Parts: sequence; C-alpha cells; structure tokens
Amino acid sequence: MNKNSLSKYSAIIAILLLTATAFGQFVESGKITYERKTNLLKIPNLPPFLKQIAEEKKYNVDEFVLTFNSNGSSFIPKNASTSTGPADMLSIKNTVYSNRTTGNRMTLLDIMGNKIFINDTVNKINWTMTDNTRKLAGYDCKMAIYRKDDSTRLYAWYAEELIPAVGPETFSGLPGTILGLATEDGGVVYFAKSVEITPVNDKDLSFETGKIKVYSKTEFAAEIAKQMGNNPMVKGMIASFFRWY
Repeated sequence: MNKNSLSKYSAIIAILLLTATAFGQFVESGKITYERKTNLLKIPNLPPFLKQIAEEKKYNVDEFVLTFNSNGSSFIPKNASTSTGPADMLSIKNTVYSNRTTGNRMTLLDIMGNKIFINDTVNKINWTMTDNTRKLAGYDCKMAIYRKDDSTRLYAWYAEELIPAVGPETFSGLPGTILGLATEDGGVVYFAKSVEITPVNDKDLSFETGKIKVYSKTEFAAEIAKQMGNNPMVKGMIASFFRWY
C-alpha cells in the first residue's frame, strides 16, 4: 500500500471515528435503574384507614431494574422483600417480563405477599410524538404522549441511542428505550437513575411460574371480585390495577 492510499484510508477512519463520537454510542442491551415516586395523596377512592396512611406518608419511593436486549426485557423491583410497612399497600411492586419476539408478556403481581402471574400480550400504545426534549441519566431524550382518553394522559421520554423499544412496567413501543414516564397529574413518576451498558442473554430475561397460578386479565378480575366481593372499593382496586395495563 503506497503512502497516498494509506493517507486516504487513515482519513476515512478518522471521519468514521468522529462521526461515531458525534452521534453517540448505540446500545442494544443493558440494565437501567429507575426510581418510582408515587404521590399517595392522588390515589382515588381510598378507604378511610388507607387514606389516613396516605396523608401521613404522602409519598412512596421505590426502585426497579430494567434488564433488556433487542428481544425483550425484565422489569424487577429492588429489595421488594424488605417492604413490609402499611404504606406499601398503596404502591404495588409488579415484575414484568416482555418478549418482543413473540409479543407475549407476563406480569407477576405481589399483593400483600400474595403472588399472581397474569399472562397477556405486549401493549400496543398509540403514542403521539412531540418536539420536547430533556436529558435523563446522561441521555438526550425526546417526549411522547399517550392520550388514553380526554382526561387521562401519560408522558414518556425515550432515548434513541438505546435502540430496544422497551421501558418500565408495561410501557414500550417508542423508537428507543423509555427513561422517564409520568402521569399527567404527577401521581406516579418514573425516572432513570443510571444506565449500565452490558451484554444481556435471553436467559437473563426468562422466568419460571412454578406453582404460582397463572391468570388471564379477565380471570384475575373475576377472581378478585369473587374473593373480595363486587363492591365499589373492589371495582376501584381492579380499575387501578389495569389503569395502564
């Protein structure tokens, strides 16, 4: 290779390196730690004893870890077993496994120590894109809005550098990974605290139901009504479970 050819290839390599630096590193797998803040005062239709607890504590703060690759994700609470106070009844810590290849989703509900699996499909959310941006966990994020109805909206901030279309809880479907999520009234807010870039195998996203019963969404709602009665409080609880499900 002559000097001219060497200089030409060196220039091309330099341009490619500069381009990669300018546009950032695209990430296909990793782990994200989220902080979820729940405003207990904005939970509707609480019975008197829970309303008193909400007024005393005001907020619950929990952490979750989203492990993801291009095929799916797992969203798991940190230190869930250490949460035993009465106020923890007001913000349930669900575990969610999503398989982007098959379109299946499994949610593990932990209701006061009782564990229940709900088998369903990955949500198909009709997001509306916006020009708003903000930086979360070191990443430039764009904002999208989910208008569930005239009075219920959800705001999401996603990072295009993180390629997989995954996010906290059951939320996904954007051109990048969701690092921030908030209800319009600020009742529940998720924000990524850190992003760890690391290889993730599909087996790291697998789960075993064991002897835990698996329900469909309809079966679970019917079981709750059967066990606890079909009164307004129970209806409100079921509606709360599936508000964004």
